Amino acid sequence: MTMQYALRIVSLIIAGILAAACSTTPTEEPTLPTRAVVPSPTATLTPTPTHTLTPTPRRTPEPTVILPESIADNPADQVYLRVIHTAPDLETVDVYVERLSIATNLTFGMATGQAGIAVGDYTVRVVPTGNRFNESPLLETTLQLEGGQTRMLLLTGTPDALTLTSIPESTDPLRSGQARATFIHAVPGGRKSRYCKTTTLWYQA
Repeated sequence: MTMQYALRIVSLIIAGILAAACSTTPTEEPTLPTRAVVPSPTATLTPTPTHTLTPTPRRTPEPTVILPESIADNPADQVYLRVIHTAPDLETVDVYVERLSIATNLTFGMATGQAGIAVGDYTVRVVPTGNRFNESPLLETTLQLEGGQTRMLLLTGTPDALTLTSIPESTDPLRSGQARATFIHAVPGGRKSRYCKTTTLWYQA
């Protein structure tokens, strides 16, 4: 009985151990932290800046201006010009036929000698002394010249209303002992005048 009793107790102990082992709640493994999914950065395409091409300003070419011939190839095409300054309020001026200078430093009461030029249609400019031929002209007008002529270019008027009058000048040969005088009444609104030598009336205007 003693042996059987001992075996029974052993059996009960083993059964208790097995029952305890079966009823033991298994230890849960610790939950690992979930790794946050970091989205891959989206590549943003930066637009290439558009370069605006600024056109380089071009210099406006000056109009083509001829340089007249002073001496015509054919004597029949030769013309002579004389400039007379009769505008009392006008400053000292230079006078150009196209780019050809025919008067410089011309002041009131002065006249130039004859300047030669070939026939043609030209632009005449009166500019303040020292200016270029086309710089701030005080007067700009056209002039048609025919061969065999000698003409006087008379500056009259005021600086704000300047006039250039073309007057023929006689160059006919004179007999011995003769002379030639030209009288021009160029005073704006001036009174009538008479020029006499002794009893001979030379000029009346």
